[in-house]
Amino acid sequence: MALVTKTEASHLVGITRQTFYRHIKQGKISAITNKDGSQSIDTSELIRVYGEIKDVTVTTSKAPKTVTIGVNVELLEYKIEVLEKQLKDSEAREQKVLDNQDKLLDTIQSQSLILEHVKRPSIIERMFNKKG
Repeated sequence: MALVTKTEASHLVGITRQTFYRHIKQGKISAITNKDGSQSIDTSELIRVYGEIKDVTVTTSKAPKTVTIGVNVELLEYKIEVLEKQLKDSEAREQKVLDNQDKLLDTIQSQSLILEHVKRPSIIERMFNKKG
């Protein structure tokens, strides 16, 4: 997730800056202290404490680019469920392929053993149609 300033964070969750500062002081939400002494808030922390955050565009202090923050938790949870189902289906298909591969290897090994015990006629026996 992205880091935002305390002022940006208060706008994202829809509370006043003073209330947000009070929540930090009370320990309701954690802030990260940067090397320069300023504080930033991780947007995942905002979601943990306040739930869904507003769709707004925020310029982060760490990067010169603009980052759009608009997290729909329900949509992300649904996507996770879909991906987990796809993963399970993929694992089941992979296991089926491995099982079939094992069966084929067993068949090849048993056929190889049978072929090893069949005596092949020598070239002379084949030329003169003799049995040895």
